[in-house]
Amino acid sequence: MSTAKNLPACEIANVIEVRRAKPMVSSLKVAEMFARPHFRVLKAIKRLQSNGTLTTGVQVSSWTDSTGRSNELLYLDERSALIAMPFIGGAKAEAGQLQLVDAYPLLPGPFCQPAPSRPA
Repeated sequence: MSTAKNLPACEIANVIEVRRAKPMVSSLKVAEMFARPHFRVLKAIKRLQSNGTLTTGVQVSSWTDSTGRSNELLYLDERSALIAMPFIGGAKAEAGQLQLVDAYPLLPGPFCQPAPSRPA
């Protein structure tokens, strides 16, 4: 069984990006990890947004492909990524889910700290 603990460190680090001081995963990275075409990953995420399953935690961005064309890119926070994973599918869905789930606890710094307790 493959877990993030026995994956090379660079592979773990390349799963999650910090955007606006928040750990996020891109739809392009999810497509790569799950061996799915990017447009299918976008379609699954947008379907979850349209039916109200994902209401927050998705940031819209773009990326430029090798032909110079601009393409839509979505960034998902941890909660959104964990919700979306079962709906992505793909040849490597199980391995992709495992890699993504295992990557979050390995984040360095304040992302691994427990949330501060709230006064009663």
